[in-house]
Amino acid sequence: GLGTDAFHHVFPEVASRVQVPLMPFLMAGALGNSPLVQRDGLHPNEAGARVIATNMWPYLEPLLRTASRR
Repeated sequence: GLGTDAFHHVFPEVASRVQVPLMPFLMAGALGNSPLVQRDGLHPNEAGARVIATNMWPYLEPLLRTASRR
C-alpha cells in the first residue's frame, strides 16, 4: 500500500501537476483547540468550520477570480 511518507507527498504533487495552490493544513488553528472541535476532538464544530473557511479563503479567492474571468 501507500506508505505514510508517500501519502504526504501526494497532495503537493497533485497541486503542482494541476497548478493549484496547496493549503498546507486544512485544520490549522482548529485541531486540538477544544472550543473549535466536536466532542471527538477531531471534527470541527460550527466555530471551527469558520476558522477553516477563513484560513482557506486566501487560497480559494484567487481561483474564483480567475474562473470568473473565463
